[in-house]
Amino acid sequence: MFRFEYNKGLQVKVNKNSIQYHHYGVYMGRHSAGLGNEVFNFSKVKIANDELPGAIYFPRYKPQFHRLPNEFVFKGTRLYKLKIFRAKISRKLITVDENYYFQTAQKIGNWGYGEVIKEIIKLNPSKQHILHKSKMAGGYLAISSIKNLIFSLTQCKYGGHQFCVTIHIRGAVIKKRFYGLISKGDGMKSKESIGYGSFNLETPIQFYQESLNFLFKNLESKNIMFKIVSNLDSNDPRIKLLESEVKKNNFNFLLVNGDQLECLREIVNSDIIIPSISSFSMLAIFLSKAKYFWPRQNLYMHDNFMSIWGYEKYQQNVGPTAINQITASKVKINSSQTYRGMPFPPTDKFDTLVWLTRKDHLQFLDLIYYGVVPDNF
Repeated sequence: MFRFEYNKGLQVKVNKNSIQYHHYGVYMGRHSAGLGNEVFNFSKVKIANDELPGAIYFPRYKPQFHRLPNEFVFKGTRLYKLKIFRAKISRKLITVDENYYFQTAQKIGNWGYGEVIKEIIKLNPSKQHILHKSKMAGGYLAISSIKNLIFSLTQCKYGGHQFCVTIHIRGAVIKKRFYGLISKGDGMKSKESIGYGSFNLETPIQFYQESLNFLFKNLESKNIMFKIVSNLDSNDPRIKLLESEVKKNNFNFLLVNGDQLECLREIVNSDIIIPSISSFSMLAIFLSKAKYFWPRQNLYMHDNFMSIWGYEKYQQNVGPTAINQITASKVKINSSQTYRGMPFPPTDKFDTLVWLTRKDHLQFLDLIYYGVVPDNF
């Protein structure tokens, strides 16, 4: 039924004579996606296995657009065919999908995936096989418990550089290096306008131009490095345009064009991130300590608050976005010092200089963590 596959990735210690639980992971689609998406599936299976030790399985799919770094493939992973294993163990199988995850998380008042899995097994003590298919449900709140592990696997680091602004640009072109591709495209389409709920589409170049011009006017020092991390090469007109803008204003410039982990490390080790509207940028923001911009047009408006995920049905009434909105409505928010992510462009009320200098931030206002921001900031 199962074929053993030896991988070079993260070692998972399993006593084969006393396996109690079997954890089945999934991919985002019929094939593995990029690290920004698949990190959720990887993390949830790892968290579940830490709480309920056992064997780990992933589908016997071949990579298409993307190839996961070896660091994010479990060493000793067993591969399965979905139809076969469902027929064999259906009576002992429990499926944790998006609905089940959110219902359980709401019930226990905790969005951490480990706590959710423990509660589910408590209610289903006879189940030993767990299909983890909630994918991105719960966002970074669900996987925050292994943030340090993800950070170490990517070999990221903080600091040790001059003040750095990093721009992440994903271009809808054919490229071989950025995601370890072999004559494949980046798996997304070009788009010239931004709306809420639109992800992994090419972010308009105007967003980057306006962000740069804003920073040129508000950054007092010239000892600042501007980096562009992109799958586009130096001859692309978009890269040339932004490079000329940076150099015209007498700032240092660097173009980074590497594989997934190289690019991720560059974005994480920044002071300000100007992202693409993509899960890869969001992963970098999650791992970093940097402040970041987020396109205002991509934020969902709800009762005078803005959020990234507020349009989702589980966020409207009982999800973490709704909870953060209630919390924010009870707190007097009178300064930009409480924000990590700035809706861009900001309003006149937003104190950019305070935002640039303060280091303390409130998580319920952090957009990356289902946080909300008042629409007048």
